[in-house]
Amino acid sequence: MRQPPFFYLLWFCIGAVYGQEISLSGQIVDTDNLGFSYANVLLLSPKDSTLVSGTITDEQGVFILKNLEAGNYLLKNSFIGFKDEYRSISLKHNLELKTITLIKTVEALNEVTISAKKPRIKREIDRLVFTVENSNLSTGNTFDLLRKTPGVILNGDKIIIKNSSATVYLNNKKVYLSASELRALLESFDATNIKAVEIITSPPASFDAEGGSVLNIITSKNVSIGYKGNLNGQYQQASLPKYRIGANHFYKNKTVNLFASYSFSPRTEIKKDRNTIQFFSPQGDKAALWESDFKRRTKKYSHNANAILDINLDDKNTLSASTNLLFIPKEDYQNTDRTSISTNTQLDSRFITQSTVNKDRHNLSFGLSHDLVLDDRGSKLTSGIDYIDYDDEQLQKVNSKYFLPDNSFLNEDSFLSKSYQKTKIFTAKIDLVKNHEKGAFETGLKFSNIDNESALNFFDTDNNTEVLNTNLSDDFKYSEQIYAAYLSWNKDWGKWDFKLGLRAEITEIKATSISLGDVNNQDYFDLFPTTYLQYSPNDKNNFSLSYSRRISRPRFQSLNPFKYFINENSSIDGNPNLRRSLEDKIALSYTYKSKYIFELGYQTINNGLSVLPFQDNLNNTYRSVESNLEQEIQYSLDFIYFDSINSWWYVSMYMSGFYFDVDFIGIESNAKKVSNNTWGYYVQVYNQFTLSKDRTFTGDLTSSYFSNFVFGSYSFKNQFSLNISFRKTIWNKRAEITVGIDDIFDTNNVLSSSKYLNQDNSFFSRPESRIFSIGFRYNFGNFRLSDNNRKGQIDQGERLN
Repeated sequence: MRQPPFFYLLWFCIGAVYGQEISLSGQIVDTDNLGFSYANVLLLSPKDSTLVSGTITDEQGVFILKNLEAGNYLLKNSFIGFKDEYRSISLKHNLELKTITLIKTVEALNEVTISAKKPRIKREIDRLVFTVENSNLSTGNTFDLLRKTPGVILNGDKIIIKNSSATVYLNNKKVYLSASELRALLESFDATNIKAVEIITSPPASFDAEGGSVLNIITSKNVSIGYKGNLNGQYQQASLPKYRIGANHFYKNKTVNLFASYSFSPRTEIKKDRNTIQFFSPQGDKAALWESDFKRRTKKYSHNANAILDINLDDKNTLSASTNLLFIPKEDYQNTDRTSISTNTQLDSRFITQSTVNKDRHNLSFGLSHDLVLDDRGSKLTSGIDYIDYDDEQLQKVNSKYFLPDNSFLNEDSFLSKSYQKTKIFTAKIDLVKNHEKGAFETGLKFSNIDNESALNFFDTDNNTEVLNTNLSDDFKYSEQIYAAYLSWNKDWGKWDFKLGLRAEITEIKATSISLGDVNNQDYFDLFPTTYLQYSPNDKNNFSLSYSRRISRPRFQSLNPFKYFINENSSIDGNPNLRRSLEDKIALSYTYKSKYIFELGYQTINNGLSVLPFQDNLNNTYRSVESNLEQEIQYSLDFIYFDSINSWWYVSMYMSGFYFDVDFIGIESNAKKVSNNTWGYYVQVYNQFTLSKDRTFTGDLTSSYFSNFVFGSYSFKNQFSLNISFRKTIWNKRAEITVGIDDIFDTNNVLSSSKYLNQDNSFFSRPESRIFSIGFRYNFGNFRLSDNNRKGQIDQGERLN
């Protein structure tokens, strides 16, 4: 039998209930006389086929409809892949039907297999739409689907578009989870629920001006009544094992659409780095050479729960509530840093630093929105409020022991720090979309209020006593208000399409530090114009031109004037004086036959936000500082190709050639302006192979290569990765098994260096990039239902990460 070992009975009754209450029951079976679980049972009005009541069958195929009125009805019994069964019903009293048999539509199923839709790309005026609904790519999980999306780069947990991190949206709502948390969420979400992926390199005025390119994931619309769910789990093995288990649940009737999920992820990770610093004398000669081997062992447990409830008040009004609850009650770091100090190739001394970091944090968000449909053209008025409560507490203990070249003990130093960060964010917005013939008008208002409080208490712990160090302790308060309004208008003139938008934002910032006083108090007003022009002379050719202006505001953690110590000579410093950065981007693209895309782009960023490493040659210290760059310029030429070579082989290719030029101030080099530039290219090729005739067994092969790249003062070279995975669906597609290896040859290690004037340091990062994984997903309930799950997200929340 194909029924799962679960029992669910869901029913509802629509309409007024009065008089005698009558029930209707029966059993639905297949041609083998086996009970048919989770089939749809609908009781319809014979006059206009409107829904009167409905339910789904239980594990044995039994159903019951209660609280019915006497009268004549039409009973519809259905399940995907089987012929619909209709019969007239006359109810005068409780009625138990004889066995109902559903017949499999073999011909229809074969036809679907043969004529399955191909994925397609459509160039819209302000975005690239990659439609995958009912295609051979909409299998597995959503994170895997992004690997197959042309123009999207996956580097570890990061999602990259146009050589920079993308802001991810789900159904036009911003995702505020960190990269690793977002990956876990997308890996637990079935790709069969995805309608399209939108790649928006120049977001229009209706999107927040904050951030760069946008990746908007659109889910399919739920049209069926019933319940479905799945249990999923994944085991990963790198240096240490990692686990994830989760569950998703969907339920819909005529009025309510509910989504709920939960995941638990215990992870233990190892990270190894090698850092080399060549210090110089005031005369410019080489002085001390510091070589460090760093190892971090991280152990953490995270709980993530999500729920979204949509209530259809009537045909025009929908009320939605959403919540996302993230708890990480235990995140512990164990760091070991071994450093050797040499002069003229001779070992002078060495020291070993051991430190522990204990974190406890949560991120709670809540949202409420209302949609009002204004006319039959889809015009809509949307309003909503959102709230985030973020709390992060941290305890760090550091101990360093110094030794002479003969390993004799020299001295010891230790300290600890206690810190916390509390952030509360409130947003309210209203948006109007008024569609007209061959065009649309959009406008909206938004308000955001952000309150952040951080504190750090630093203690010297020599001789096993805690002594407060007021020079390194601080209390930092930050508040920010953003007032935004936008207008957008687009018009279609046959072969020409034009869209113009303008967004205005007023930002008010006040920051106070106990040790520094008032810092970074700013009030500024910015305009963000967007312009798009598209020309399609025929079905094969499409030309488009776009321009947009964007802003990036500092992350809240970056503004804290605190220090996170690797050892007493090396730290990561916040910067309360960070300023906003402004980006201008223009792109010219050509699309041929909707599968060959060429794009020429130019981008300039003023005051770009970055992390710059600086070595103090006089005191032999090293720090990484959150900083503003002077200017960044990028020229790029991109090429995208995707197609099905034949019925069993699909290929997607993305190639980008680029030139980067970054200017910044060398703080430790007499504040001189420094330029870091390079030519480079990136290539990613994705292959999907269908390995069985029934298309239940597939294999994926992905390769990527980065040549030269620059980020701030860092230069990166030669990064290669090859991934392979296999997917098999079993038990009539009720379950799925995935097996794969990321970075097969363990070549995705990152070598970076920062060398200019009196600065010479390099960094070789060796993360756990080669990972074996095996996953299992079990679907239950009426799992063949499509759903319109979306992730309720809150604006400004992404700046917490």
